[in-house]
Amino acid sequence: MEANIRYPVKFGTGNAKVVIEAIYNIEPTGDIEWFTKFLCSEQFCYVMKDKAGKIRNNILRIDLYRQLDERKDSNGWEFTGGIFHAL
Repeated sequence: MEANIRYPVKFGTGNAKVVIEAIYNIEPTGDIEWFTKFLCSEQFCYVMKDKAGKIRNNILRIDLYRQLDERKDSNGWEFTGGIFHAL
């Protein structure tokens, strides 16, 4: 959310790598390649309760994104899987 507020021009471009750059600019950690892999593999949440607050036997893992794929219709990249893909 902070990246979107501070770098709004990097969102809605159709290029996922630009979104990652905006997030990286908030608090640069490592180099951009490492950071991109870190967001892909280490940023996720587990959903264990349903809307009624009951803990479920099946746990759902929701990734930030699973991978970056080159867009066939442009020179950009897109998020595949996870929350960023849904957005």
